[in-house]
Amino acid sequence: MAFALSRWRPRHLLLTWGAYWVALVLLALGPALQAIWRLTRPGEHGSVSADLEDGLLRFTVIGENATLWTGSAPLGTLALWIAGPPLLLWLVWLLSRPWRGARPERAPGTAAPSPLAKGTPTSGRALNPPGAEPVTPARPDRQGARQWRDPAV
Repeated sequence: MAFALSRWRPRHLLLTWGAYWVALVLLALGPALQAIWRLTRPGEHGSVSADLEDGLLRFTVIGENATLWTGSAPLGTLALWIAGPPLLLWLVWLLSRPWRGARPERAPGTAAPSPLAKGTPTSGRALNPPGAEPVTPARPDRQGARQWRDPAV
């Protein structure tokens, strides 16, 4: 399934939130943005105002002789429109992901986990052992490459 929320990573969630907020601004304030753009053209005059009073946000765009756009919304409604759908999507995404504690234990007789899963390197020693000091490369053509000297060797 191409749209499985359980396969989404946090970046997909953040991109979806961003797309939602851009669409919300364009749909809710699109006409206001057009009116403001017209007022900023040479030879045009007017004013733009925003007012917060008694929990109501009002936004007004006034041209030379008339009101070009006006809108108002309660703060609670604005908060729900801005945060509600992204939070619901996050909750659905979180519930659709596999639970870490719900992983079944390894059945008897099955293969043991690989050494890399246990955190031990396959060569028998750490890649950069504790206390290792960087030394200059043996060959000048490998500038930027670092070698490590193991004090135990």
